[in-house]
Amino acid sequence: MKSPPPLSLARDAQGFSLIELLVAMLSATVVAGALFAVLNFSTKETAALSDKVQADQTGRTAMTKIVDELHSACLGPTFRPVQENSSETNLRFITAYSEKPSIAVAERHEIVWSKTKQTLTDVHTKSTSGEYPEYEFNGASEATLIAANVSQNEPTAGKPIPIFQYYSYAEETTSGETIPVTTINTKAMTSPLGKEEAKEAASVLISFNTAPANGKTTFNRSLLLSNQVTFAFSVPNSETPINDAPCQ
Repeated sequence: MKSPPPLSLARDAQGFSLIELLVAMLSATVVAGALFAVLNFSTKETAALSDKVQADQTGRTAMTKIVDELHSACLGPTFRPVQENSSETNLRFITAYSEKPSIAVAERHEIVWSKTKQTLTDVHTKSTSGEYPEYEFNGASEATLIAANVSQNEPTAGKPIPIFQYYSYAEETTSGETIPVTTINTKAMTSPLGKEEAKEAASVLISFNTAPANGKTTFNRSLLLSNQVTFAFSVPNSETPINDAPCQ
């Protein structure tokens, strides 16, 4: 039996040529790179979403605590809840919870924002003597951490927005294309508040950013929260001139 010619042997050879092998390797590299990119993107998106949820829960819990305490700050008609030396970073006010007609024990709160630690802390002290509307706070204070990773909102243009801003009643009702009808001054009071200025503070605007526990703010992880509380038992008078005062 005759042996096949050399050309037939070359055609019948099994395997891949060098060019085919290089093409296969290049294709595998491209596919693996694409899969890695998709996996990496999905991992980052999942982490960012988880951080966003955490920041949302932390921020809303802190805001709810502050607002709930402020809603209990009108101890009676004409009471002035906001206290002297309240500033952009320190909110000082008096509150109380009671089912009785007269309130024997009140509580003084000082909510402090630390720029260096980026924390919101509630320093509260129970009254030791006195009665409505004058109380003495000579006892020991307790500090409760409200939230961590709290920062000021910093717009692209302009100054950072204060954590706490205070507003008094206006002399006349104001309104505009972007401002609804309101009896509150649209311009914040100058702080820190003096003794007389604090008596006129009828509303407090709270604004802050919260970040997750890891402190990351990229990929829209942080959350901006803002809420305004007005001290009033009923809807403020919209007639001109306005004679309302806090807790009326």
